[in-house]
Amino acid sequence: MEGAPQHHPDLVSYIKQLHLLPPASGPYHLQKPNTSDFSQNGQSKRVASILGDKVSESCKPER
Repeated sequence: MEGAPQHHPDLVSYIKQLHLLPPASGPYHLQKPNTSDFSQNGQSKRVASILGDKVSESCKPER
């Protein structure tokens, strides 16, 4: 598959069959269900403090 275009049907099929796992069935058992920062070491909060309220145009809701 080396060098195949990213939308090549054989590549897509290969990835679907061997690398994608189905979602878990059943309820999630979260240890901290109210968590809003899922980064390992608080990176999300640090980036948010640096960027403030800046949002990419592609992330803004349509009006």
